[in-house]
Amino acid sequence: MKLVEAKRWHRDRSAPGYKVWYDEWAQYPTRTLEDLNISTVQPNLDGYGGYRGLRGNKTGFFHTERIDGRWWIVDPDGNVFISIGVCGVRYVSGARNSHNPTYLKRIKQYPNPRDWAYDAMKLLKDHGFNTLGCWSDFELFDEFPFTVFIGFSKQYRNGNVLKFFDPTFREYAFQIAQQICSKYKDNPYLLGYFSDNELPFRRSCMENYMSLPAGDPTKRAFIEVLRAQYGGDIKSFRRAWDVEVSSFDDLDTMNSLSPGPKCDKERVEQDRAAWIQALSHEYYKVVSEAIKSADPNHMYLGSRINNLGTPEHLTECGKFADIVSINCYGRWVWDQETLNRLAEWAQGKPLMVTEFYVKGEDSGLPNRTGAGWLVRTQRDRGLFYQNFTISLLENPNVVGWHWYRYEDNDPRNLTEDPSNRDSNKGIVNIQLEPYQDLLNLMRQLNFAAYEIALRAAKSLST
Repeated sequence: MKLVEAKRWHRDRSAPGYKVWYDEWAQYPTRTLEDLNISTVQPNLDGYGGYRGLRGNKTGFFHTERIDGRWWIVDPDGNVFISIGVCGVRYVSGARNSHNPTYLKRIKQYPNPRDWAYDAMKLLKDHGFNTLGCWSDFELFDEFPFTVFIGFSKQYRNGNVLKFFDPTFREYAFQIAQQICSKYKDNPYLLGYFSDNELPFRRSCMENYMSLPAGDPTKRAFIEVLRAQYGGDIKSFRRAWDVEVSSFDDLDTMNSLSPGPKCDKERVEQDRAAWIQALSHEYYKVVSEAIKSADPNHMYLGSRINNLGTPEHLTECGKFADIVSINCYGRWVWDQETLNRLAEWAQGKPLMVTEFYVKGEDSGLPNRTGAGWLVRTQRDRGLFYQNFTISLLENPNVVGWHWYRYEDNDPRNLTEDPSNRDSNKGIVNIQLEPYQDLLNLMRQLNFAAYEIALRAAKSLST
């Protein structure tokens, strides 16, 4: 096992402007293919990138199946498929106008975006990637598996407040799904849909819902959850929260609610969990029904849950999604106990990690924005990739991962989101030059993925 020098990025949300810093450099144990004695020759793949060595049911569309105790995606031809993707495979990131230096450079380099897409697809395929992850320009690509992001929450989110009990949300969701999903329902290369990204289904956000105006349907739903938690007994609620309120109905006209110093902390936490469960249930039920109504052929891939979520959040997602997607930057490696627990919370549904990366100091970029880890070199990035994904492949609940992202941040591009301004996240730099030391190690792992997964599944069944 190798040791790789790395340091972890941190952010203090309470500090003005979000204070960020890294830990000190430290050595981290890192498993690689050298530890596994496994083939890195490209396996026998079909036109979708599926592995011909193991069959599921041929349905004409991507779907999931549990085969001999392990979850797999099965491609339209009936071969098992691990989604090995890259997010943000885009002709240009940020605004496509004269204010974006990346755009001005790209249109000179590739006047025809389809020429760029041809070269990008060749790079991805040559290195064992088989899926265009979230926020990719998939319509520029021909016959390459892709995902679609919808964004149901846009008009029903105000900061950390999600207004999914608004009576117009369901109608809106069905309209948006019809507009987007109906276009792709017969496309065999579509893997599935992401409904949103990193929604704040956090217990710590519960009290924010008191800021909604009196009579707001989501605020009323919040109050009804509290009422149900205490069987309508306002005295029990007052004792548990250590607050002065005469009735549950009076909460509607209040604009804040905080537990007092003598509160029952365990009971308050249970109330927070109950609210997140009710809110996420409403959301996942509505958006899944909207997607399936417009496109019954393809998978709903969840909402790209930030970090590990909470048990109640994953439970509700698992009830309605075909695959539960998780974005995770804080882990150097996955332990099997955590992955098994997440799958249990997700009602036994398969998991997919849909964002992760590591940044390299040798890129010359400041690497101040964006979460995750910093390592010394591009080769170290590749070693991290092998270590991280080996631990995913060894778990029978994981059906894929998507690296974030295709191209580095361009520090001159101020039209990008502030979290994507100056960091080495890409597999290519802003000149579209490949990080070959990284990609060589990625290719080895990607070619070995099916053998690793099959070997691990066999060991679990014996």
